Amino acid sequence: MVLTIRELTPALKDDFVDVFENGSLSDQPEYGGAQICDCYCVYPHMPDWDALEAEEKAGGRSLRPCAERLIKGGTLHGYLAYVDGRAIGWCNANDKDAFTMFSRKNSPERWDDYAGKIKSIVCFLIAPGMRRKGVASAFLERVLGDAAKEGYNCVEAYPAKEKSDVWDGHQGPMQLYERFKFVVHSELENQIIVRKYL
Repeated sequence: MVLTIRELTPALKDDFVDVFENGSLSDQPEYGGAQICDCYCVYPHMPDWDALEAEEKAGGRSLRPCAERLIKGGTLHGYLAYVDGRAIGWCNANDKDAFTMFSRKNSPERWDDYAGKIKSIVCFLIAPGMRRKGVASAFLERVLGDAAKEGYNCVEAYPAKEKSDVWDGHQGPMQLYERFKFVVHSELENQIIVRKYL
């Protein structure tokens, strides 16, 4: 297996869509074995639920046009994982300030007086059959390496306190972050905020 990680660019938009539309939830019975993961990872970039619903309505109940627009504009940022030339995974990692839904105004509990530059990881999506093969670790290595080069002071993530289904696990398991020496910064109702200082 040859695994490579590539930064998302507008030229890779079709590969991004492919990750979401080709069986990403087909091994999840609680979602009916859905072929399409229809969030397209735009939720963190919406200012509120009303804006998200407006985007769904404008796209004919699909958020794909919104995702494509955010990719083209450079707002939706992250990495695609490829195995033997095919995109099999996605990691949404961006400047913490880029996630509008989690802004100081909308989610003050996620913020403190830390003055450093923070890169946040908010999602992993990995195709069935490719999980537990080191893809998430490869993503995390790339995020950490790029964050250091880009002048970030820390990388922050939000693992769930308890994982009951795929959505609880989409921000990565606590064990992954522990392996990379992240430390617990604070706790929310259902999540733990972990940081790795660079």
